[in-house]
Amino acid sequence: MKTYFQDSVPSMELDEQYEDQILLRGFQVHHKALENIFQKIRLLTQQIHSAEKDFNQQLNRNVQTVLQTVQQVHLEKMIYWKSYQSSFVKHTNHSYDDNIKNFSKYLHEKLRSFLDICIQDLSHDFKTDIFHLTNNYSKDTAFTDDMEKIKLCAFGDFIREHIFLQQKSTKTIPNKDAVSSLNKHIGKVQNILKTDTKYKG
Repeated sequence: MKTYFQDSVPSMELDEQYEDQILLRGFQVHHKALENIFQKIRLLTQQIHSAEKDFNQQLNRNVQTVLQTVQQVHLEKMIYWKSYQSSFVKHTNHSYDDNIKNFSKYLHEKLRSFLDICIQDLSHDFKTDIFHLTNNYSKDTAFTDDMEKIKLCAFGDFIREHIFLQQKSTKTIPNKDAVSSLNKHIGKVQNILKTDTKYKG
């Protein structure tokens, strides 16, 4: 290409000095149009990050409220409650981390479809779209639903630690009837935790 055409034909390339920056060359009208698109994409990514931050903060508040409630429980045999509480906190933290990762993944998947809109319609306001996406996601994956799973997981840990492991360490081997009765009782308690509304939430 002749040198006098180099700044006339629209082109886009990576900056040799700063690889994360893009250089635009060509007619001013093309340059301006691409610049507007990049500005729109930059604003969109900022709105995505803001939504992630808001979601994280709200979820963190919910988690802290639950953990504070659990820590305020006082029972006669606190040693057993402390063991259950430890498992509960562990599973709650895992659930929190998973929720954060999944929400971020969810938004970034939506971002791909938004990029096409950025190019086609610079006037489109994504703030409302992101707001609805966040609300819908929060409703579909409510943290209160996770609580039921967390309680059952913590109960399972408690059973393994205080019953099954003790059975293995004891010198007296329980007979089949005793084991069967114990398993039925554990199953009954698990079913109550799943179905009784007073244990919900």
